[in-house]
Amino acid sequence: MTHPCAVDLPFRPVVHGPFFDLRDLQRDGHGTRLTGAVKPSQRQRAAALRVQCDGSCIVHRGDLPLHIELNPADWAKVGAVTEEALTQGRSKFKKLIIHSIKPHDSKSVENAASKDQLNIFQLAEAFVEGTRCSVNVPLCARIALMRKTFFKSPGAKFWDAVDGTLSKIRTRANGDNKKIAKAFRHILDDDQAKHGSADYRPEEETVDLFQQQVDDLIDANAADASSGAA
Repeated sequence: MTHPCAVDLPFRPVVHGPFFDLRDLQRDGHGTRLTGAVKPSQRQRAAALRVQCDGSCIVHRGDLPLHIELNPADWAKVGAVTEEALTQGRSKFKKLIIHSIKPHDSKSVENAASKDQLNIFQLAEAFVEGTRCSVNVPLCARIALMRKTFFKSPGAKFWDAVDGTLSKIRTRANGDNKKIAKAFRHILDDDQAKHGSADYRPEEETVDLFQQQVDDLIDANAADASSGAA
């Protein structure tokens, strides 16, 4: 007979697997490859949430031990590596944008002449180097937005300004994907006219599978965060 004051507690088994070494995760480049997809995502604001560490580690497991997320200590290590990679990624991408407009001397006060700057395709190739993402039109448009934002807010608030710009685009489009795509197309066309030569065109008109997985993940976690805050 069950005692009337008994409390049913959920049972969560602790999985004991092989010893997990943080250095294995760093050598695998888990966080670095993920960063390449999160930052160019047009869901940028949602990416500021904690979703990258919890959800994205599951999407891109690499050689992570099975059920590692059930071991709090080891899962925290995964989150720490991902967080660090994202921080380094933000720094890297901003430096790439600076280099794109000052390719010969990034410390120069003056920007290079327009024709001597990197075009958006060259900049996008630098962004995806070492990741599973590929250069395509949507990616170029997203990076063009970052470069456009940099001219308005090059300081410490740069990433906040990127978030703000994306938020404005979504608000003005009222969630209409066609209107959002049109806004990004305008930004891309403007970038092509201002930076480098435009004698190229990415062949892919859609994002690759890995980028889409990251976009979907951010959307799902943002929805969870919103419902939890309600």
